[in-house]
Amino acid sequence: MKYFPFFIDIENKSGLIVGGGEVAAEKVFRLQPFHSNITVIAPVILDKLLHNKDIQCIKREFKEDDIDNKVYVIAATNDKKLNQHISDLCKKQGILVNVVDDINQCGFIFPSLVTSGSMCIGISTGGASPSIASIYRKKIQKEVPENMEEILLNLSKCRKWAKENIHNDNERKCYLKEQAERLLDI
Repeated sequence: MKYFPFFIDIENKSGLIVGGGEVAAEKVFRLQPFHSNITVIAPVILDKLLHNKDIQCIKREFKEDDIDNKVYVIAATNDKKLNQHISDLCKKQGILVNVVDDINQCGFIFPSLVTSGSMCIGISTGGASPSIASIYRKKIQKEVPENMEEILLNLSKCRKWAKENIHNDNERKCYLKEQAERLLDI
């Protein structure tokens, strides 16, 4: 199955991770740079999560109303029935859900990410081979200039200027492409 790569703003939006082990921790650490309000619920939670001041940890069993008002939910327990139950609840409420290692229960999957400043590239194989996605992530990361955030800031200024001053769509597009190629030294 192919997944369309939506990029969504999760900054200051509530997300829930059910599970407190290594897999849950990996998801937390991948989400944290995007400044989501993350809550972790599990009867047992790793110390590295409990001592993470940027997330809320609740040591107890999952309750159905835990998903209320969440933008996304990640089921990262080793209880397949619980994970499926969480997935079913989320799907009924239209909440984005990821069930770790069970693509059939997912409403979204985690891509392999290349990030540099505000640039984010997601790579997915539709769950077929996370290894391939990781290999290409490493290849792409090598090609990204170290000063990408500076380049993007400059291009953002160019874009604003072009929108205000170049009224022909094709001319504006050509100007912005030239600026990007110049700044990337292409």
